[in-house]
Amino acid sequence: MRLSTQYNYRQLLTAIVILLITASCSTSRKIAVENLKPISASKLIKKVEREKPDYQNFEAKKISVAFQSDDMSNSVTGQLKIKKDKKILLSVKKLTLPIGKAMLTPDSLYFINYLDRSFASDNAAKIQKLIGVDLSYNLLQALFTADISSMIDDKDFGKNSEVTIDSKMYRIDNKIEIKKADETTKEKNFEKYLEGAYDADTMNYSLWIDPQTYVVKKISLSKPTNKENITILFNEFELVGKSLFPQNIKMEYFSPSQTLKAEMNLSKLTTKSDNEFNFSIPDKYERINLSKN
Repeated sequence: MRLSTQYNYRQLLTAIVILLITASCSTSRKIAVENLKPISASKLIKKVEREKPDYQNFEAKKISVAFQSDDMSNSVTGQLKIKKDKKILLSVKKLTLPIGKAMLTPDSLYFINYLDRSFASDNAAKIQKLIGVDLSYNLLQALFTADISSMIDDKDFGKNSEVTIDSKMYRIDNKIEIKKADETTKEKNFEKYLEGAYDADTMNYSLWIDPQTYVVKKISLSKPTNKENITILFNEFELVGKSLFPQNIKMEYFSPSQTLKAEMNLSKLTTKSDNEFNFSIPDKYERINLSKN
């Protein structure tokens, strides 16, 4: 039986992206926080960087996700692998039935649809246009591992940040410049677009930091120009090796045209896997042009 390609791809890609933009955390070191003292942004950032996860390979051998949007709701299970700064591999199944596999690199997304016996690959700009959600490899990798070092590596970050005490945690407020260009420019000059050669939009964001472990417990991102907002809650951390990694995730995405909610759980975490990235496309699978679907 052949399913509707357009509907199937949009739904499965939305599920994949929800999985990729979700993460959460918890820790056994729960200490009552009282009388928090003010701290400078630069000092707080240094503490966060010292506690960032130490890994080259990361694997969650079991993940489960429940998600809903304005027009659908579903739940899936799967497996996640990360080769730091290079690849994210995600496999998804419903009950015992494999339904899809995706591999994300810093500039591309590859996707196999087992239900429709087809596959697709494209650069991040085209995928972003299709699903209407920003795809940033560094951000997605950070959210899976609670490593925000790539978000705060700007030498001027501390100078521009404000630190307040909120909900018994430290909160850092700042802005990110987001590269923007018309779609034609993105497609023809994608490398220059990634390098920031064009005009930028502004995204406001806040990070809530646990004052005991200095891990991120909450992230809020908003774009005033198009009224987009993403909120991610990190509720559970597991000590893997010498680092804390997220286990439970709650995410809400809102725009004037779409609302998405998801909760994700990661278990059987390890950093010892060699993370072989087997991503072979079965023979006779049809290639799909996503921009036409």
